[in-house]
Amino acid sequence: MPEKHRYHVASGSYRVDTRKPVILEAYLGTCVGVAIYDHVAGVGGLIHLLLPEPATPNDSFQAEKYASTGFPPFVQSLYDQGATAENIKACIAGGALVGPVNDTDFEMDIGGRTAERVMQLIKVEHIQVEKLETGGFFTCRLELDLETGDFSIEPTGYDKLASDVDAKVPQP
Repeated sequence: MPEKHRYHVASGSYRVDTRKPVILEAYLGTCVGVAIYDHVAGVGGLIHLLLPEPATPNDSFQAEKYASTGFPPFVQSLYDQGATAENIKACIAGGALVGPVNDTDFEMDIGGRTAERVMQLIKVEHIQVEKLETGGFFTCRLELDLETGDFSIEPTGYDKLASDVDAKVPQP
């Protein structure tokens, strides 16, 4: 069987497509990724969000970067391709604290705020969440197989830690 094509969804963008041998993927740290699939219509997509909302209400530059302005057109494009709210399921990942973390990172909690905003929008759309893995201190890869509708969330980078590393998890 031929290998499936992989399509990387870059930060601040999304991709929606029909059933085909393609895997959509996003590498996430503080960013939040949302994969959605409708098994009946055979339509799915993935959005890679950077922030919860624009800094100013009139900021329309790269709307896809923000949960509040990028998620609604992403969902609408799924509906435009034939998906329906009662048939779609979602998988959400990311929103971690990564790298050297300090008190400001905990106070701002950009990834946590983005994940929270996504959950508010998911609730408004009445979308069922099948998998959810947000927060923590590790990066991950979110994947959506457009042929099968399968979601996966895999940690990335943790395997590079040697057993003799004295890693300390920051305490809030």
